[in-house]
This record gives sequence, C-alpha cells and structure tokens, in this order.
Amino acid sequence: MTTTTAPGTHLWERVRDQVCRHVDGIAIGSTVAALRQRGVLHRLGPAPRDVHALAQERGANPGYFQVALRLLADQGWVVLDQPDGDGAPTVRTTRLGERVLTPLTEPYTHAAALLPALRDMFPPGDSTAGGPAAVALLRREWDLPRTVLPVRARVQVLAHLDGHLAAPAASWLPPGPAGSPLPAAVPPAAAEVLVHLGWARPATGGCELTEAGRMARTAAAQYGHVLCYLSTLARVPDLLFGTPAQNWAGFTDGHETHLDRDEDLAVSGQVFETTCREPLLDVVLPLFDRPLDRQPRAIVDMGCGDGELLRTLCARIRHRTLRGRSLDAYPLLAVGADPSSVARRETARRLTAAGIPHLVVDADITAPDHLVRTLARHGVDARDALHVSKSVIHNRRYLGHPATPPPEAPPPQAGGYATPDGAAIAPHRMALDLARWFSSWRGLARRHGMVAVEAHAVAPERAAALIGRTPATVFDATHGYSHQYPVTCEVFAWAARTAGFRSRAHREPAAREVGHTILTVDHFVPTV
Repeated sequence: MTTTTAPGTHLWERVRDQVCRHVDGIAIGSTVAALRQRGVLHRLGPAPRDVHALAQERGANPGYFQVALRLLADQGWVVLDQPDGDGAPTVRTTRLGERVLTPLTEPYTHAAALLPALRDMFPPGDSTAGGPAAVALLRREWDLPRTVLPVRARVQVLAHLDGHLAAPAASWLPPGPAGSPLPAAVPPAAAEVLVHLGWARPATGGCELTEAGRMARTAAAQYGHVLCYLSTLARVPDLLFGTPAQNWAGFTDGHETHLDRDEDLAVSGQVFETTCREPLLDVVLPLFDRPLDRQPRAIVDMGCGDGELLRTLCARIRHRTLRGRSLDAYPLLAVGADPSSVARRETARRLTAAGIPHLVVDADITAPDHLVRTLARHGVDARDALHVSKSVIHNRRYLGHPATPPPEAPPPQAGGYATPDGAAIAPHRMALDLARWFSSWRGLARRHGMVAVEAHAVAPERAAALIGRTPATVFDATHGYSHQYPVTCEVFAWAARTAGFRSRAHREPAAREVGHTILTVDHFVPTV
C-alpha cells in the first residue's frame, strides 16, 4: 500500500523548495549570463555603486538594468538602496553575493542558451536531441567549483542551473502513486534528469516514480508561469544592452509576442481555481443579496482572460443569491473586456457554453473612458456595473504621475520599473501613477465599487529571506522585463486611499503559505 504525504510535511516542503529554486533559476539565468558577459558582475562589490552611472558605463538600458539588479537582490546577492524622489539608487554586494557573482556564474551562460529550445528539450523517444549534451553538464554539476563557501551558495546556484532541465523533464512525470512506471516514450535523457533529481528511480524495464516525484508532479505547476515568458527571458540580453524598440514588439499581427497567451490563460485559470476563487466569492456574493433595485445591471471583468472568473461569478450568483432567484425580472449581463484577441475568443466560447448572457469587447484597463463609450454603443451603462479585475491593474500602461502631488507621500519601495523604450521609472513615480489610475476609475466605481484581485511585489530582502517559498523572483523577472508594474501591498493600499477609495472587504489569499502578502482581494468603494 502506498503511503501518501500531505502538503505541510517535510518531504512536501523539500520538494516545493526544490521546484521553487528551479523556477528562480529559469527566471534569472539569462540575466546573470548577460550581466557577466558585459562585465557588470565584476564591477560590483561591497562598496555602493551608483546604479545610473553603472548602467551608463556598461551601455545598459537603465530601466531594464534596474530590473536585472532587482532580481539579484531577490536572491540575496546584492542590496539595492533606493533614495527618496528621483535620486539614483545604489547597489552593493552582500557577503553571499561575493561568493556567487564571480566564482559561480559562468555556467549560467550554458543554461541560458537552452531557453529558446526549453519546451522541446526532451521530445518523445528521442535520444539524440539537445537534451543529452545538457544532461552531461547536470551529471558534472555544471562544472561548479566545489571549494566555494558557504555551501548554501553552491546549492543555490546548482538548483538554478538544474531548473533549466527539470522543467522540461517534469512533463514526463506520470500520474499515480509512487511506483508508477515512467511512460515508455520517455527519452533516456529526461529519465536521467528525473532520477538525478530524486523524482524517479531505476526499476525493472525502466524507471518508476518516487514519492518525491509524485509530489513534484503537483509542485511542477510552478513551472507554468515562467515557461509562459520564455520568449521574453530569451531576449533579456538585447533588452538590457540592445535597442529596446527593436527587441520589444509587444504585439505582432494582433498577437502578443512577449508571452504564450494560451498557456498564460491556462496558468492564470489554475491560480484562480486554487487560490483566488473562494476569497473572491466571499467578497462578491453578498453584493447580490442586497435589495434588487440597488444591485448592478452587469458585471464587467476588465482583463477577462479565459472567462473563468466571469463564468464562476455568474454561476454562483445564479445558485446562491437573491439575484439568482430573480434573474427573470432582474437579468445580469456578463461583460468580458480584454485587449487580447485570444482572451476575448476564449471568454466568448466559455460563456456561450455555459449559457450566460454576455458581451465581449476590446478594452484596456488604462482607458476607462474608452470602455464607457464602447459599452454605450451596445446599450450598456458602464456606471451601473460592478467592475472586477484579476491581476490586471499592474498591467496598465504607465501614463505619468499627476501634476499636483498628494498630501501623503507614498510608502517607500525598491525599484525595478522600465518603460518599453528601456527608460527607468522611479518607484515613487510609479506609486503616483497608480494613484492617478485609481482616480480615473472613480466615476465608473461610484455606484457599485470595483473588486480587484491584485498580485503584489515584495521587498527584495523579504524575497531573499523566503527563497524556496516565494515566487517573487519569477514575478519580478517576467513582469519587470515585460514592463508590467506591480507594487507592494502597502503602496497599493496607499494609492487607493489617496485616490479616494476605501476597501469595504479585504482578503489576502496564500499569504500564510508563501510568507508574505502576494495577492489581495478588495472591494473598493469611493469614500464620498
């Protein structure tokens, strides 16, 4: 009889730590390789260096350069000191960074070179593809020197490098309990990686799953987010040191080029299902038990993704609320709004299949006035809707801060923001821009408010203390290089308050498991 091990046990924590470090490595591999090649790592030391001056000296684009240094800080290798206002941040190495940044970083060049072909590393039954050569490096522990102290520095780097092979090999982990055989078509190189990681063991006629491998199959969902952004991560050297306008297309023929949107929708849907759904329902459903004449005529999901959020909300409203028992007299329209044609198509398909009255439109969260006009053409009053969004506010376009600064200064936060042309945005300017964005939505949210599920950045020193638990490094890499703008939960709350909103209901899903606030769910309503 197979003994199962539940999350929270020692083995689960060890496997989760292993996978989390793997995805960190995929996220930063091309960054470390590019910084080493341009001589940046050799210019860092325990004495503070002006980040702007260092970027100019090395020919780097300042915005993406700050993103890169933020990733090093997330790993505990450098400290970024951010002054108030527009002053240049400084960077200095930590004691751990001194042990890593020059002695242990050469193999990142080999690992980063795997990124373009990572998805096809181990094709079925193929023993001659690119995998075996890379597995030889894995077997030799990437030729890392064995004399580096502390040992945790080498362990950290080794996990980063192994991640570039673990992610594609993990797709071969079979379902079922420990002892399940690996598929017959698994390439020998992939099987060797799984054995090396402790996720499989040799058995009669091949290999079989271990208990750690069974857990790794569950934890391997973490690979999904970073793999969505492989195209961006592979372009990091050009973003850092090239001409950004030539290397950042954003959209080509109406399709996004910085990520695999289809896969991103799948990953986002999984996060919603496992982490966000119940907290969101706790916040939204009571709004549809109010007197019927005070309820919204529509739900508008800005950045609707695959439509699962709208489908879930409408289904639960129908079966669990006063409004659901009165839909004949008080119909409810589901509105999906998204700039991605892939997302709009999938949302329409999903809502149609569920029999939910709906409208799907092209809209951008940065332009609420455009949304008002678009919905008006369809006979929908955007001001008589409940507006919801999930991890979209940080994906707005940067418009700049208001001319008149607010009376309360924003909380401090570390930087790492870039515009599409590679310029740097100071953290306090990003906070002011977010407050300006909130202000632009006050008119639409005046009647029913807005429900925001939002992902947050965390201070680098906190991320470094929680390596193996938090996805902060991956989040900062994928979002920083694609000029998305997450802020800390403290800055987010400040921006909403500054713009005249209060949170009527607040949740922080997954905070206990991760060790910091990574997501918030708020029902924001205007204060006056």
